[in-house]
Amino acid sequence: MGSLRHSLILMLAVCAFMQTLASAKVVRVEIESTEQVAGGESFGRSGAYERITGRIHLEVDPDNRANRLVVDLHLAPRNERGNVEFSTDFELQKPVEPQRGNRRLVYFVNNRGNKASVRGAFHAGGGEDWLYRQGWSFLWCGWNCDAIVSDKRLNIYVPVVEEKGKTITGKIYAEMCSTNTRRTYSMPFYWGGSIAYPVINLDNSHAILTVRP
Repeated sequence: MGSLRHSLILMLAVCAFMQTLASAKVVRVEIESTEQVAGGESFGRSGAYERITGRIHLEVDPDNRANRLVVDLHLAPRNERGNVEFSTDFELQKPVEPQRGNRRLVYFVNNRGNKASVRGAFHAGGGEDWLYRQGWSFLWCGWNCDAIVSDKRLNIYVPVVEEKGKTITGKIYAEMCSTNTRRTYSMPFYWGGSIAYPVINLDNSHAILTVRP
């Protein structure tokens, strides 16, 4: 019953925040680990917290008008229900005894799969941990599909699309911003642990570089 309870809570939370723009549904939740937060420390009236990690499996309907913003979704492979499948790592922190929480959840958007800590807000052991003491639950999941997959990050797993059985090719536009005016140095076309798009040939005679203040 414990795993089922966690799954229902998580499914409701994910569905709530995903309905704002695109329309997706959770089809399965895999719980990989459950452990105590801060060694089982009690956070006032909220009591102890637990950290639940695993993977959420979702489906999205390419024919749903709400999903037209997702680029090339119509080219993705579909399952027997006509939907496109994807999944994401997640971490959920909540009171061990749900009735001691405030029945509210904060969804934190991570930076390229890296779950940042905010001093005094939700990082156990730092500051006042006031969000813990107020009984909030917290959810993180992966969303940067161009970040290199790592067991240290929250990853999202999306299908690779093709057009008529062939790899899609096209021009890549990259913008590099710099505030350094004191020395000469190089900047990459991709950064932050991103996956680089492979080039289809090494002829760069048609490449264009523009510069602006």
